[in-house]
Amino acid sequence: MPRLLALLLLLPACAPEEVPQLFTLTEDGSWEVELEESPLPTGAVAVPLALEEQDEPATYLDVRVFAWLPDSQDSANGGICIEAHAGSYRCPLLFGVDGLWTIEGTVSDGAHTEEFTLRVEVY
Repeated sequence: MPRLLALLLLLPACAPEEVPQLFTLTEDGSWEVELEESPLPTGAVAVPLALEEQDEPATYLDVRVFAWLPDSQDSANGGICIEAHAGSYRCPLLFGVDGLWTIEGTVSDGAHTEEFTLRVEVY
């Protein structure tokens, strides 16, 4: 057991922001948010998000996103998502360069709003 612990201490640690995160819950857990495609290409992209509420497609929501590349503030942009079909939303974003992008967003059903954060690799 001490050898295993010593080995684990020698492994390089990855900060959470260095790893793609393609699935999350909104801050209060009302909705599940999942990136339906990864990695994403650079350029203008209709980012596909799937939203569920209690294991059912979440429909008729106001979903907004803001994407930015850490270490590059001038690459920030945002958009209002459009529901393509039940529980599937397309979010217009512009990825100017490759890297690990952060997508922050809000989901609202009109009664309350919650936030979420995803990280996606852009090539």
